[in-house]
This record gives sequence, structure tokens and C-alpha cells, in this order.
Amino acid sequence: MAARRDLALVIGTASIVGMTISLSLPLLSLVLERHGFGAGAIGLNAMASGLGIFVVAPVMGPLLRRFGPRPAAAVGMAVGALTMLVLPLVVAFLPWFLLRVLVSAGTAIVFVVSEAAINALVDDERRGRVLGLYATVFSIGYAMGPLLVAALGSAGYLPFLVTALLFATGIPPLLAARGLDRALAPGDRRPAAGAFLGIMRRGALPLLAIFGFGIVETSQFALFPVYGLAMGYGERLIGVMLAVWITGNVLFQYPVGWLADRLPRILVLALVAGLAALTLFALPLLIGDSRLIWPLLLVMGGATGAVYTLSLVLVGQRFSGFELALANTVFVMMIEAGMLVGPPTTGLAMSGFGPQGLPLAMAAVLAVVALSAVIAAARTYPRP
Repeated sequence: MAARRDLALVIGTASIVGMTISLSLPLLSLVLERHGFGAGAIGLNAMASGLGIFVVAPVMGPLLRRFGPRPAAAVGMAVGALTMLVLPLVVAFLPWFLLRVLVSAGTAIVFVVSEAAINALVDDERRGRVLGLYATVFSIGYAMGPLLVAALGSAGYLPFLVTALLFATGIPPLLAARGLDRALAPGDRRPAAGAFLGIMRRGALPLLAIFGFGIVETSQFALFPVYGLAMGYGERLIGVMLAVWITGNVLFQYPVGWLADRLPRILVLALVAGLAALTLFALPLLIGDSRLIWPLLLVMGGATGAVYTLSLVLVGQRFSGFELALANTVFVMMIEAGMLVGPPTTGLAMSGFGPQGLPLAMAAVLAVVALSAVIAAARTYPRP
């Protein structure tokens, strides 16, 4: 019963963090645009939101060992809240870049602790379903952020205050989840200097998959509007298309998690990555079909989002205890690395091959993930 309560508290906290991220990204871009910054400067400034994990990763192990997972994550939430209160006081490129790195570092600690805790608190038989539920709740929270921006606007201090309050709201449930510290207890052995390299070797498949997910998800949000305009769609309809894509992400997570508890998980990863790749390969053929485009986008979003869930399930299956927290640090680093390289890489594909370079490049990334999963499955489950 206590473990279920702790799981609910941690999942709720993670969904709040997702909401703050999806609220702050468009909010800060809109404020910079209103202050006269161009698209290039806004994009470079937004890169800071992915750099925090690389700042805290080298000290994550000592930080969690010294202060404990709950206090460390609570401080991360507090840093995010306080920084959001400072941001509107001075709107300039360099101060905002540094402050956004600080927010990103705080949220990175929360993500590492919360996702590792969820994996540590659940037994392996239910891991897929619980992480599917987590991904569903997180996706709902993530979808609410832009709605809050639409409701609050970007002018004045109020939207920053609301974002800070959301960060602060996540602290009490996080501190109340007392089982979290036991689940991620460091023990007596200190991790070796090459611990991160060992984790990357043992978790190569899920880390590759989450890197690919980071490339595809960020490219979809950043460049699909450009692709839609090139295909003749208006801005409002493109917004609806992205909403359908996110809806698929919400709807697919628990069923895929359920499937992962009943079938070999590497094969399920191969299935969802392959399905996502097929939908992206089909997009250039169906983008002009007013009937088929909607179910295609729904399945595309769901299958792509399921790559995240399955990657997290495989990390939890392969690591435990304090090592799981270190593995989740690498996990977050890989997704952020994918998010950093995704839009520039797929943007180059569009420059070289026209608008269809976007879906084809994203399909190629997911096809590599699917093929890698098939190869790993063949090694793990050899024929008799």
C-alpha cells in the first residue's frame, strides 16, 4: 500500500514538471519575440533548456548520495520555481540563457529521481503497465502547458508566477514519498569512475532508442509546422494535426505497457519503433488525403511515444537501486542529446531533399531503432 502511495505521489510530481516545461517553452519564446529577438536568437536561447542534464550529470551520484533523492529533487523544484520568478525581471539573451540552464538543471534532477523511483518502486511483472500509466499522466500534463499559455497570455508577471507556483506545488508530494529514499539507497559501494560507461554498454539498446525518440519528438514539434505549411495546410489545421499526434501519444501508452508485461519487451520495442517508422514513411503518400491523414497521425504519435515508454521499461529491467538512478541520468542525457541534434539534422534533410526530407529522416531514425531491437532480440532469444 505504501509503495502504491509513493508511486502515485511521484507520478503526480512528474506530471507537474511536464506541465511546467510545456508551459515555459512557448512562454519564453513569445516573450523574447515581443522584445524584438529574431527566430535564430530565440532558437539558440531555447537550446539552454536541454543543457541542464549535462551540467548536473557529473555530480548526480555524489549529490544523491550526500543529500538523498527526495531532498535533491525538492531543491531542483525550488530552483525551477525561484528562477522563473527572476526571468521576467531582466529580458536579455545571455542572462536568460544562463537562467534557463539553471531551470533545466533543476528539472533534470527531478526527472532522474522521479523516473528512477517509479522503476524502483514497481515489481517487474507490472513494470510496463505502471510506466505506461506514468507516460499517460505525463503526456496529459505536457499537453496542458500550451493551454495555460493560451489562457494566461505571455504579457506581464502572471504567467511566470503561475509557472513558479506549479513547480512549488510538486515539492510536498515529492517529500511525502518516503519510500523513494529506500528504493534508491546508495548502499556502501561507491560507483566506479567508469560507471557511466558501464551503464551505456549494458543499456545500449534502450539508450539508443531514447536518443532516437529525442530526435523524432523534437523535430516533430519544431519542424512539422514548416512541413505542413509547405504541404498547403493552414496554421490552425497544423495545430490540430499536432494535437492529434499528442492524443495518440496519450492513448497508446498504457496498452503498450500492458503488452510489454506479456510479451518479450525487446520485441515490443521493435514492433512500436517499426510501426512508427512505417507511418512516417507513409506520411508523404497520405499527407494530402483528408480522411486517412488523421488515423495515420494518431498511430504515429502513439507508436513514437511508446518508444519512450519501452526504453524506460528496459532501463528498469536492467538496473536497480542506486545504479538505477545513475542509469536514469544517462537516460535523460541521451534524450536531451537527441533533442539537441534533432531539429538541425532533420532541418538539413529538408534543405537537401525538400519538405519530404522531414518524415523520411525521422522514419530512418526509428527504422534504425527497430532494426537494433530485432538484432538484440535475436541474440537474447536465439532459435532452439
